[in-house]
Amino acid sequence: MEALHRQIFESFGRACPTSPCGLYHSHRLVVQNGEGMPEKAPPDEGISTENGRLLAFTRLEEGWSLGFYAENEKQAQEMLQLLASIHELVLQNQKLYVVRGNAQDKISLLLNRLFSLNTPDDIAYTAIAALNLGYDMTLPRTICLFTLAAQDDEGAVSEGTLHSVINLIRSQRFIGAQDLVGSINSDQIALCKTLSNPSQPVQSQIRPLLSSLCASILDLHHIVIQVGVGDVIRSISDYSTQFLDIRQMLRCRTLFNSPKPIHFISDFQTEMAIFKIPSAQLDHFLIEKLEILEHLPQFLETVEALFSCNMNINDTAEMLFVHRNTVLFRINRIKKLLCLDPLHKDADRATLSLLYMYSKVKQITSPS
Repeated sequence: MEALHRQIFESFGRACPTSPCGLYHSHRLVVQNGEGMPEKAPPDEGISTENGRLLAFTRLEEGWSLGFYAENEKQAQEMLQLLASIHELVLQNQKLYVVRGNAQDKISLLLNRLFSLNTPDDIAYTAIAALNLGYDMTLPRTICLFTLAAQDDEGAVSEGTLHSVINLIRSQRFIGAQDLVGSINSDQIALCKTLSNPSQPVQSQIRPLLSSLCASILDLHHIVIQVGVGDVIRSISDYSTQFLDIRQMLRCRTLFNSPKPIHFISDFQTEMAIFKIPSAQLDHFLIEKLEILEHLPQFLETVEALFSCNMNINDTAEMLFVHRNTVLFRINRIKKLLCLDPLHKDADRATLSLLYMYSKVKQITSPS
């Protein structure tokens, strides 16, 4: 409620910049525009004389009141009428905000249903619910899942911040009438963005839009955003599967320390496959090589740098702060110990990549 009355006070101050005014709560001055406002408000509203000037007070709601100085009684009456109009406009805007918030809650509910479809009845019911809200679920879309960084020590994002970011996303020029934006939980927001040309790669259509949006969120709310983006969705039944894949992909991003703010599911196909292969099968083919690599932490670090630098020796050496010959020495050791030649054989490079990814997965799935 304080924010509402501060908005009335600030609007009145902008409308009457030459007249000192003050906002009071429980008759005590909270904030003033200009100087000379009394520390306490009178118990009743009205116009009185203070230091040779007319001082007017009017009540707002719930113990709040606003006072201001005027040159004469006519001006005081005009300013009181202006204040009443401002008060009414702010209240109307607040009611509209509540209505928009209720509509937004309906979209959030729809999104949560879309992302948890299990049976044909679920699909039919959700399709009807979407149609009642004006959304055509046959349009091609992609899911953009925004994860907001925690704002406090308990790892939470305030509800006000979450709704502010949702409103900011919905206000973007590239958001159309068929785009769905809503909260998934206390720190995640989903955008189901329609695609004008589903035959084009999602990255080329979405990346520029999301880059500018993430920058705006950081500038206005000082929140770091991580975004996971899926592939093209053409059927309502695919939303739940795509959503789970994006969440898995964001987990992969954390696991492999990807520093980028925007992550596309097409870039993490191999990493995500690791989670879907039974560990017994991976152990059967990779455990011996994995044990060798785990006993050589420098070589594991080198493998990670190699893949981060797209197998470029010079870039890898620069990342590791070593000479390129050191990198080549380590690669030769890998060739001898693991019988893999990642620089010259595609199959060996793929095996080493799978081996490295599995080592990362084992770090979080191991009982120890």
